[in-house]
Amino acid sequence: MVALLVIATILAFVLMDLVIQKVEKAYLPQAASAGAAAMEAGHGGAEIPLRVGQIYMPANLFFHRGHTWASVLGTGMVRVGADDFIRKVAGGIEAVSLPKIGDEVKQGDRLITIGHGQRKVSLPVPVDGVITAVNAAGTEQGGAGLYETGWLLEIKPKTLSRNLRTLRIADSAVQWIKDETDRLKDFVSGQVYEGKLAGQTAADGGLPVDGILARLGDEAWAEFDNKFIEA
Repeated sequence: MVALLVIATILAFVLMDLVIQKVEKAYLPQAASAGAAAMEAGHGGAEIPLRVGQIYMPANLFFHRGHTWASVLGTGMVRVGADDFIRKVAGGIEAVSLPKIGDEVKQGDRLITIGHGQRKVSLPVPVDGVITAVNAAGTEQGGAGLYETGWLLEIKPKTLSRNLRTLRIADSAVQWIKDETDRLKDFVSGQVYEGKLAGQTAADGGLPVDGILARLGDEAWAEFDNKFIEA
């Protein structure tokens, strides 16, 4: 009987190890690549502030297509914030409404509401779990620093491996932001064509990213929400 119990225990550990290896193969190679790039750049594995045009984004954070990010801490907790794309497009965040500590959330729930002036947009939570901390002061930080101190939520994750497989990291995140910037260019061109942004393009003919939504009406804000904020 003891021998059977020992064998069963060994088999259980082997099975668990196989599952862990399968999960790691699904999303850790990109994270490892980002970490290696950080070491190579002399950052010791810290978050690397990259730039895609005017947009800051670290290479080793996970990005949700609804423009939130997730940072997995050494404690196992996950910090969450609004990415630099949405902050710049909105012209900064002047107000925020967050879930409460103890609330259970699911990936894709649009529970992070940010505002600029009278307009608001709700962003999705990137992982499942329970809220353990909130940081409304995180709205005050922008640029590269927002990924260090500009977090809004801290979450104790429940299905982290599954959630991370749906997020973008490293090269895939950079390419996604490039695609989003191109889509924004088309969006802005449409607004200019309709006369909503007459005289509002940059002096050098560049894309007016900073605060573009603050220059538009409620209809354009709603159109942006529909096209760019995905759950």
